[in-house]
Amino acid sequence: MTRASNLAGFTTSITSTTDLNAGIITATSVTVSGSATIQNLTVNGTQTIINTTTLDISDKTVGIASTSTPSNTTADGAGIVVYGGNDGDKSITWDNTSGNWVVVGGGVSATSFAGDGSGLTGVSSWESYDSWLFGGGG
Repeated sequence: MTRASNLAGFTTSITSTTDLNAGIITATSVTVSGSATIQNLTVNGTQTIINTTTLDISDKTVGIASTSTPSNTTADGAGIVVYGGNDGDKSITWDNTSGNWVVVGGGVSATSFAGDGSGLTGVSSWESYDSWLFGGGG
């Protein structure tokens, strides 16, 4: 059960004051106009929307496409999308068929790579070994 504390501006229909004193809240909807500190929050549903300007995550790993039986098939299409303007979204997603990450809406640039480069394709600039540009840059 999630424990809630530091509930400034907290409004809801609480099942009992005993529950509130124990830090257990059961409600149909909750509105917090101030700040709330919640430990071990679990959200179940098909959509969770976080409207914030900055999202800071202290964990070094963020899991995407979590399932009890992970495989390359269940990972297919998982990734990150940045919503773009008139020129479309930008994304990095896993494609199980090709066994590659797919970058859409722009190229990838880097100042260094590990490996011999023998499998690299689509190189648009080959002028300097320490400054390669892939995917149709400049």
